[in-house]
Amino acid sequence: MTLFRMKTTRSTSSNMACKPAALRIISRDGFTMIELLVVITIMAILSILIVPASASLLASANFRSNVTVVDGILEEAYSAALARNTYVWIGFSQLSINGGGVGIVAVYSPHEDPNDFPGNVNLLTKPVFLHNINLGNISAAQISNPNRMTTSVGQITGANLGSFAAPIGGSSQTLSYVIKITPSGQISLSTSNKYAWIEIGLAPLNGNGKNAAVLQMNAFTGRVATYRS
Repeated sequence: MTLFRMKTTRSTSSNMACKPAALRIISRDGFTMIELLVVITIMAILSILIVPASASLLASANFRSNVTVVDGILEEAYSAALARNTYVWIGFSQLSINGGGVGIVAVYSPHEDPNDFPGNVNLLTKPVFLHNINLGNISAAQISNPNRMTTSVGQITGANLGSFAAPIGGSSQTLSYVIKITPSGQISLSTSNKYAWIEIGLAPLNGNGKNAAVLQMNAFTGRVATYRS
């Protein structure tokens, strides 16, 4: 009797009637041109919005810093007149150097003599140049603070006590508007008019009045109040 051995085969994937197509995952590095253009456009829009705002904030910060400098000189000059028991003069002037600005310096009499002014005085404060600042009359409309004094106020630009020279910006400059402080603390800026308040108005040289300030100095106590628009 003949025996027959049946051979069985295991079905493999190669024997499958239908074979699914292999999936390929494509790796892509970088950006497409459209994506780059979108990013560049967004950055351009942000720069247009941010740069002017940053410039405005910087200009505002510089202006506030300049106002603080003037406040400090006024207070130092008043304190020095009392402490030294002598006469002190604070000179202001609108200067055209370095694009324009305001020069400020305080001087004092070494002999406690008002006649020392202007030829025989010593520097009390370091001469200061406030770049891009305009010295002048600031209207009440620009400084609308209700506490600001509006009567018996003398504007710095109305000073007529004389002038003196000081080194500012590398050369001698004439300080045309002068405030005088006596050893007893009396403050004046005119030989003919007496004021209860001395007012120094400041604004950006090329500004529109929105960022202006007024410093009012009490002519009897030396107290300085600062008002900003």
